[in-house]
Amino acid sequence: MTSAAAPAVASAVASPGEIAVELSGFREVQRLAYACAETVAARLEPGVTEREAARMQREWLRERGVRDCDAPHGHRDGWSPLWSPYRFSDHPPHPGPWAVEPHLGFRGTGAKFEEILMVTDSGDPEQSAFWLDDDLPHVRRWAEAK
Repeated sequence: MTSAAAPAVASAVASPGEIAVELSGFREVQRLAYACAETVAARLEPGVTEREAARMQREWLRERGVRDCDAPHGHRDGWSPLWSPYRFSDHPPHPGPWAVEPHLGFRGTGAKFEEILMVTDSGDPEQSAFWLDDDLPHVRRWAEAK
C-alpha cells in the first residue's frame, strides 16, 4: 500500500494516521479469521457438515471475544457489497473494504477463500484498489509449493 492510496479509503475528515489505524484493525481481524479457519480445518474429517464447521468457527471466535458480524450497511442503503448478476449489485464498487470470496467447485468438491480488497476513490489505476494483506496462509502455502 502506498501512503497516497490510503487517504482515499476513508472520509475526507480522517487523518492518514486514523486511516492507518483503521486498516491495521481490518488486517488484524482478517488474520484472526484465517487463524480460526486454519484451526477448524485441522479438526475436519469426512462427514463433518458445513453447518458443524461453522459452529466450530463461531465457538472458536467467541472464546477469543468476538460478538457477531454486524450485517453490511449496503443492503440497508439499497446497494449490495456482493458481486452478483442481480440488479442491486449493478453499481461500481464504493470506496472501502470489500470481501472477495470466490467459491470453486468441481465434481462434488468445493473450496472457498476470502481476501479483503480495499477500494479507493483515487483516479490513479495503480492506487484505486489494493489487497489489505498479502501475507495470507493460502498465499504462503502456494509460494512454498512453487
